[in-house]
Amino acid sequence: LRVLYRPGELVFCGERYGAEVRTAKAWRDRFAKGEPCPPHFITNTLTGREHALSDGKLSKRGDSAVCGFHYAVAEFDGLSKPEQLAFWWGFKSAPIVAMIDSGGKSIHAILKVDCASRADWERDVEGILFPKVLCPLGCDPACRNESRLSRLPGHFRTEKNAWQRLLFLDPTGGAR
Repeated sequence: LRVLYRPGELVFCGERYGAEVRTAKAWRDRFAKGEPCPPHFITNTLTGREHALSDGKLSKRGDSAVCGFHYAVAEFDGLSKPEQLAFWWGFKSAPIVAMIDSGGKSIHAILKVDCASRADWERDVEGILFPKVLCPLGCDPACRNESRLSRLPGHFRTEKNAWQRLLFLDPTGGAR
């Protein structure tokens, strides 16, 4: 949170169906005080206001609440962790800014896409990166939306008896 976001940017961290949207600084301060890390976060920044979902319900963290289209989450369901790491090591179609061990079967890759708008996201991420690059290689197609949850490093998954861990971080998405 300290490296990928400016202090005042709004980020969701929480349970799968939670609604806690705070500034990146507020989350950092909370964790620095020893409060536990929740299991999930949304990699893109949010407006902090409620927006309508496709079913008409209001949400502060749905796709329509995203205001910064910087990162895409990608993961595999059918590869072992060593196979996933080998894949991401050789992946060159988008810069990787972080890799997170989910504490389960997946490695989540956070890809730097830096789309200027929702239209650019739809064209570049939903229209090209996922259907033409990632999905044919076996990535989960459900990850293509802008408010996709990823695992937050520092959370202990009691059901798996494992930590969610940050494996790699480079905010520039430079060389691995």
